[in-house]
Amino acid sequence: MTNLLPRDRALGYHWRVSPDLVERLGLDPGGRDATRRARRSIVAALALAAETNRPWVSYSRTRDWYAGGEHYPGCDYTYDTVVPAANALIEAGLVEEVRGYILRDGKGPQSRMRASGLFLERLGADLAVEHVAPRVPLIMKDEDGRLMPLPRTEQARRMLRSIEAANEGFRPIKVAVNWEKAAAEDWEIGPRHWKARKVDDDGEITWAHVLPTPHQYAVQICGRGLLDAHGRLYAWWMGLPSERRLELLINGDPVAEPDFECIHADLLYAIAGVTRDRKPYETGVHDRRHGKLAFFVGLNADGGREGAVRAIAHHPTWRKEWRLSYDYARQVYDAILKHNAPIADFFGSDAGVHLMGIDSRMCLKVLKGCRKAGIPALPVHDSFAVPEQHEGTVRGIMEEVLHETRVGISPGTSNTSAKNILQARRAFLSSSVPSSSPSVKAKSSHTSFVREKAQGKLVSHPVQPVEAVSAPCSPTSPPEPRTPSWDRVARERSMLQYQVRLAALFAQEDGVCPGSHVWSERIDAGRMIAATVSEHEWKTGLRAFPRSLVPDRLPGEAKPKAAPSRARRSRKAPFLPVQGRRHRETPDQARA
Repeated sequence: MTNLLPRDRALGYHWRVSPDLVERLGLDPGGRDATRRARRSIVAALALAAETNRPWVSYSRTRDWYAGGEHYPGCDYTYDTVVPAANALIEAGLVEEVRGYILRDGKGPQSRMRASGLFLERLGADLAVEHVAPRVPLIMKDEDGRLMPLPRTEQARRMLRSIEAANEGFRPIKVAVNWEKAAAEDWEIGPRHWKARKVDDDGEITWAHVLPTPHQYAVQICGRGLLDAHGRLYAWWMGLPSERRLELLINGDPVAEPDFECIHADLLYAIAGVTRDRKPYETGVHDRRHGKLAFFVGLNADGGREGAVRAIAHHPTWRKEWRLSYDYARQVYDAILKHNAPIADFFGSDAGVHLMGIDSRMCLKVLKGCRKAGIPALPVHDSFAVPEQHEGTVRGIMEEVLHETRVGISPGTSNTSAKNILQARRAFLSSSVPSSSPSVKAKSSHTSFVREKAQGKLVSHPVQPVEAVSAPCSPTSPPEPRTPSWDRVARERSMLQYQVRLAALFAQEDGVCPGSHVWSERIDAGRMIAATVSEHEWKTGLRAFPRSLVPDRLPGEAKPKAAPSRARRSRKAPFLPVQGRRHRETPDQARA
């Protein structure tokens, strides 16, 4: 029979109490160093859980659970350190225990314990805990959610360097509550925990408990035993409700939180080779909240249509909070599929975990851009908490990353350009300038990006065209083709390699095996695309792909020899009076 006790916490090991607090409880501190450290961590986990609305701590009494160290990597928790410590706490009356508890997801049985009144009385109010940072900030889990060792590959080393660099940028950031903006009834700041109030649409109040660390850091978690699956970053500030995060201070400055609007929909449309021209969650018939939940749950579900509808109808928000029916879930899901017909095949295919892998890499690129610009930024999956005065710059960095990602997936689907990015920054910065002068008003037929303060999102609004003043103008002619600065054969080989990489990416997502008939067809199509694009580039002298995506030659290839230069003029040759030095173009002028 399933026990319906409140949800518990996993036995944590990132905090420890001092040795004298263990002795104050009347416990044997243990003989070996590992035993001593484990008991200090267990006492800290029980004491910290007692300060929240989830005081129960889950642990296992099965020896197999600790075999291999998958659940507690690089930690002192073993069967011989955890179970004897739990027995000592139980015998001393310091904890209440429940054995054979079945978790809510059906896994188990597990045991759970929570601090008793005697535990809290002996411990006292002056609880001092020290933080133990994880040894490695990159974690991988298998299909069952069990920890597994990282592969010894260049990709894993590159990802580890990336998250370590991000953590170096997080470390000096100071986070506090902006009491000029926050209401006192929405926060409770304790000596260790922060409590933040959240009010849902029905007026129900819940409280989120977060435990700030001495310095900021995040942990990246990959799933399915793959480095490109999941991969999102997790940190303590992500446990705060979104409306409370906007009431924080970063290094003493008020916070804004720009985000990627509809990022997974944008990526799916790019994979399908189509530019998104609609709001993916709004069917025009159903509530946007219902459509958004159906979109994401249906995308992450497997089992086709029935599996997706079942996952939506059984979602806790759908069933318990909104109290909606199974038939209504089917109606909303079908409407979402019809509304997003170009990407309908991705629903019910468990594609979300791979999309999170893409947006996690985008997140790290944005953080890298913020570090280069000297902007403190804290990620919240697909949004970023940054100082308000830098919001426009961060939006520009996000647009650059989104553009690069779209081009990498499908070049024709990116509607972002350098002009849009610069225009976004100008539009945001000029929003605080009084528009008393006509020169302040934007006069452009391009799409400008404007901040919406209510949602904190970047939304594209078409600017109304301005009536042009009639003036005589001469007809323009297309620019003359430029002389290519690369070797055509070498760039075509590089272009082919890029197309093969794309084919391999899609083959992995579609389950196509290399060497199969479908694989051969895709490679042949890639060769044709590479040849066609290379020919067009050679004729126009313009690169269709930036060199960051398609270099002019493959790594390791020798640079082609330049054509012999003209014989230099003899120094003794007389110069004509009207002859001057030849004008030399700067690199910026040449690119223009």
